Amino acid sequence: MVLTDLSNTFQGQPIFILGTGPTLSLFPENYFKGKTCILLNNAYKIVKSDGPIGLFHSIDYLYDTESFGKLMPYAGCQVIDYPIVKLNKNTFDVVSDAKFPFYFYYYSHEIDAFDANIISNKIYYSKDGSSLHAALQVANIMGASEIYICGCDARTFSGNHYGSYPDDGFRAKENVARDYDAYTAGAVSIIKSLYRKGTPVNYLSPLIGYNSLEYQFDQFSALADKNHY
Repeated sequence: MVLTDLSNTFQGQPIFILGTGPTLSLFPENYFKGKTCILLNNAYKIVKSDGPIGLFHSIDYLYDTESFGKLMPYAGCQVIDYPIVKLNKNTFDVVSDAKFPFYFYYYSHEIDAFDANIISNKIYYSKDGSSLHAALQVANIMGASEIYICGCDARTFSGNHYGSYPDDGFRAKENVARDYDAYTAGAVSIIKSLYRKGTPVNYLSPLIGYNSLEYQFDQFSALADKNHY
């Protein structure tokens, strides 16, 4: 199936986009339960949610470390009602025999061509794109009344790129140079188009302003570890 098959699936509802950035760890595990969430890459291994949308830049996010490219999914992926993946030959071959449906899209790096009023199976990225770029557009296709973002930090906190989740070794296999400035610039471009359409986008974070961010993160991380997990 293709992405436009999900058009207006959650028409008029708020949608939460959850990445695996460090700030996701500041929330209780069940905070997003009952909310409509788009879980990016490994986020489904952290978040307790009902009927989530899973958006995967690599199909390998669905598998344990020792089963890359095999039909041996990570146990938690069964909770995903709407798994969305980039269309390429490798992805198609791996998921073609899967027992639950996948929604495919193809992509372009011509991010300036994105128009929130046009619904298609093409997802736009900046040259150095991120899964947040795709998720914002998926939320738009699904008919979000407003969008909330959490864990898409576009920076490190206290030396951490990612939130706390089961260590399945996946990140150990990554060697990716990240351009967080490009991630942010691309997201801003998409958000401006969404605002022009009338869809507000809000960043959900317990951090207070932009001053002493590392101090805030350390303090609230300790509080989250003590009270939430």
